[in-house]
Amino acid sequence: MRARFTHNDLPALFLKERKWTKKFLPTLLIWLGDQPNVWAVPEDDLTHALREIIKVVYPTFTNLDDIGPNMSIWSVVSRLCYMVTVLTSCIG
Repeated sequence: MRARFTHNDLPALFLKERKWTKKFLPTLLIWLGDQPNVWAVPEDDLTHALREIIKVVYPTFTNLDDIGPNMSIWSVVSRLCYMVTVLTSCIG
């Protein structure tokens, strides 16, 4: 069973200056939209993408090993990706 993390569990650096919503999430959504099947993005691919995006948006973040299943960043992002794909399919 996976832990359920919320926005409040993200590192403080991620929420500073609203970079999470202004830079990180839009970049992630662009990446997600470029995937062959947004409904079934492999965990390894998502983990790799998160690490690469984080390196650019948060260059001082050094805990890249903390990005993976059952970790706060991965958990929050995977839930957001799922919600975006559901909403996109409903809109049309």
